[in-house]
Amino acid sequence: MTVSLCEKAVRFRALHDGPGTFVIPNPWDVGSARILAGLGFKALATSSAASASALGRRDHGLNRDEALAHAHLIVDATDLPVSADLGNGFGDAPEVVAETIRFAAEVGLVGSTIEDATGNEDRPLYDFGLAVERIAAQAPSSLKNLADPGVRRLLNHVEQLVAFDAYVKVWAQGLSFANAFSHPHVQPPAHAPLARAWLITAE
Repeated sequence: MTVSLCEKAVRFRALHDGPGTFVIPNPWDVGSARILAGLGFKALATSSAASASALGRRDHGLNRDEALAHAHLIVDATDLPVSADLGNGFGDAPEVVAETIRFAAEVGLVGSTIEDATGNEDRPLYDFGLAVERIAAQAPSSLKNLADPGVRRLLNHVEQLVAFDAYVKVWAQGLSFANAFSHPHVQPPAHAPLARAWLITAE
């Protein structure tokens, strides 16, 4: 039975809104996606590193067309909802991020992760205002968006919490904050809709 994009989106949102934690694994190809579905996982999420490795590239070594084409294969492999790690959205400008999200929906994705890392060693993070604009640019999309200010944890836990608060206010429906809440002096914003999912990742 074919499951519509709308049905997948509803199911994916329900997983995030549910009372408990759910596990979302990272397939790297069609075969692994089907194996993970067979093991009973309720949703799948691509990883930029896993997707690139499947094509013989380094992490973030795929362009937008390649990344979305690979994600499309994983979407078509099962009836599960699929979210994609889209790195920095394949461009700096908020308009480019918005375009990437629209293209992601067109290949059947129901969620995305957008980072605030630039990929530029000389300027590793987007300026705060621009980072917020990039998250806000996704607002017209139907995808469930996960803001990932993870790189900021390497710099300052307080700065990351400020970023979380701003991202939630403009659009982000979930937050990726790996390991940071183990810090003894850091607690999440009370209103933050933290994504209740652990990522099993090849990264």
